[in-house]
Amino acid sequence: MRTILNALAFAVVTVTLASLAQPASPGLYVGCIWEMRKGGEISISNTATRVTTHLRQNTARFWPVYEFDYLRCAPGTWVTLTLRYGTQTTNTYPNWTRVPPEPDPLTEDSRVRKAVLLVEALKPTERPRAARKMPIFQPADKSAIRLAGKMVIRWTPKPGVERLALSLRSGTDVVWQTDVDATTGKSEEPELRERLIRARDSGRTNFVLQCQLDATNFASNKFSILSAADERRLAKELADLQADPSEDAARSHLVRAALLEHYGLLNEVTDEYEEAIRCLGDVGSIPLLDRASSANQIIGNVRRGGQLLDLLRRLDALNDIEPGQ
Repeated sequence: MRTILNALAFAVVTVTLASLAQPASPGLYVGCIWEMRKGGEISISNTATRVTTHLRQNTARFWPVYEFDYLRCAPGTWVTLTLRYGTQTTNTYPNWTRVPPEPDPLTEDSRVRKAVLLVEALKPTERPRAARKMPIFQPADKSAIRLAGKMVIRWTPKPGVERLALSLRSGTDVVWQTDVDATTGKSEEPELRERLIRARDSGRTNFVLQCQLDATNFASNKFSILSAADERRLAKELADLQADPSEDAARSHLVRAALLEHYGLLNEVTDEYEEAIRCLGDVGSIPLLDRASSANQIIGNVRRGGQLLDLLRRLDALNDIEPGQ
């Protein structure tokens, strides 16, 4: 009996210590800081984690906000929050003010849909634990592609490798094969696109793209193609979300990224994040760089993912974080 009681006591202590070691949740992710104007500094304090972060100008853009966050702006600083059901009126918070609660959704119009997708595109996610450096990263392994545009294959050139043998298989059938210049890192393949269209028309949608680097070194990516019906549905959704002439270009690319991710189009998602970064130029955005870095690592473009991570760390060094007590 004493042994059992000791074991139970040890279990209780172990569970208690484990629970104490768990970091506190900041609460429900509700949106992000869209921009700060006339800025000096924005402070965000989370009452659950007791962590306060002081964001310098140009580092606050797209910063995530949670339900237990309180905001305070330096004198003369204005901030715009984008929540999951619309963009809040630009405001200043001279005193600690809780993040506005979300209203109940009343309509699913284009404005609301864009806000939902924008917040989704910038939602913090766990970084891939073991990113794989893939010889071919487009089409990415375990991704989907659509055949509405050009068929492009991209890979990371390997020193000393001049030719790359490519083949496409569906089950045991070889659908297509070719040999390309390995030093270019990219090849447009219109014939492959036509063969994929014919394969889809015959009911085949799952394929394996294999590359041969040398006599003994092979690598393969599994991918699928969208059905013709799904391509038409996606095209309509993209048209419905078409950017207004006055709309921020970076915002438009982020909205598209979130929608494309619903369809598993991982390479197109990564391209949209890259375009959003290009639109921001020198302004930068820590959450955007984080999502773009993760997206590149997921598709296997580890080199580009590492470059973006280095940029993120340099930008993040401008902020001050007060850990919870």
